[in-house]
Amino acid sequence: MKYKRESEFDIFWKSCEKGEDLKSICQSRTEYSLRWYTRKALLYKNLFYTFSVINIVAPLISSAVTSCLKWNCIGVVISVLGSSSASLLALFNMKDKWSTYRTAAEYIKSQYTLYLAKIETYSGENPEKQYLSMIEAYMQNIHNHWLKKQDNEEIGKGK
Repeated sequence: MKYKRESEFDIFWKSCEKGEDLKSICQSRTEYSLRWYTRKALLYKNLFYTFSVINIVAPLISSAVTSCLKWNCIGVVISVLGSSSASLLALFNMKDKWSTYRTAAEYIKSQYTLYLAKIETYSGENPEKQYLSMIEAYMQNIHNHWLKKQDNEEIGKGK
């Protein structure tokens, strides 16, 4: 029998269904969100730097190969690699995604710290409900930002 690992969302959902106290739900929602945003930020950071390095190095290597070694075919392939890298950077907005996901992770950490310390918004009644409401609204705004951006890109493509 093959073991199937439960996803973070499944674990989070089960804690909500069990009727765990709001503090536990705040903690599990924060952990889940932070893992997700941090993982996405790291992915796009690594992709951004990888494609940026290719974008910088490929034309240099291509020029050296074509002029010094007279290997035109290899020079063309390296040029295509560099152009593809630049296209992928622009097409997938890797720097923008990295920045947005990193900012979201930092915002959630900041709000969780304020919540734990019962400072500012979280010093009154029902701090757990205020905290959950605040981060859920923030995450919904990020989601809406991406949807709006996607719609704008589709309009620009004539769809």
